[in-house]
Amino acid sequence: LLPIRTFDGGRMLECALLSFTSPQKTNSILRGCTFLFLWLLWAFSAYLMIKIADGISLFFFTITLLARFFEGKTFQKAK
Repeated sequence: LLPIRTFDGGRMLECALLSFTSPQKTNSILRGCTFLFLWLLWAFSAYLMIKIADGISLFFFTITLLARFFEGKTFQKAK
């Protein structure tokens, strides 16, 4: 369960954070966690591609998620 906003782990983290913090603070914490875990997933996929010559699908999946993160449409809270 990765704490990425549109995944199940992100939704669980959001619910847990909302019970302790304000919605604005929850949004910023969740956005930071999403970026951190997407970056770690990208780094792991790049490692797999370089060292083991495998993981190209994970690499492109992560690149797609990172592009959507910076585009802001998918990972923003619905208004």
